[in-house]
Amino acid sequence: MKHIIPIIGILVGIAYSVPPLRLKRIPFVDTFINGIAYGVLPFIAGWVIFGGALSTHVLVLALPVALIIASGHCLLTTPDAEIDELHNQATTAVYLGKEKTATMSFILMIMGGALMLVYLLAGLLPMLTFLAFLPAIIEIEIYFSIRGRALKWALTTSS
Repeated sequence: MKHIIPIIGILVGIAYSVPPLRLKRIPFVDTFINGIAYGVLPFIAGWVIFGGALSTHVLVLALPVALIIASGHCLLTTPDAEIDELHNQATTAVYLGKEKTATMSFILMIMGGALMLVYLLAGLLPMLTFLAFLPAIIEIEIYFSIRGRALKWALTTSS
């Protein structure tokens, strides 16, 4: 199984970037594919490499990671929205616009963090997982302290 994961990653990368599929041109699919490619596949690879069996349980555990990665992808596409639109690439940022894409990013981040917290409280993750939330608390504080500048940058870059 561990040998097929890189092959799946390569195939997803080709489907994302190369015509005729070029999935990066399809709103919401671009974000979903990034969540899978950079969230689910590496999580599964690590799980399998360290001796875990592939199961629905592993896919469920990978979901918060996929949501958080998808959140980051949304923000990374906003500066290129105008250029993508000029090249007829209807990415999520082109389709929704920069402000709604930033909102979508925030919602995906909250969903991923909330789901991780639910998993922790339900005993699906070890209690030491709470340590992963410590940087998040700092990140939230930093976000609110610089959100005006950061959001302004995301919304005005490439304008």
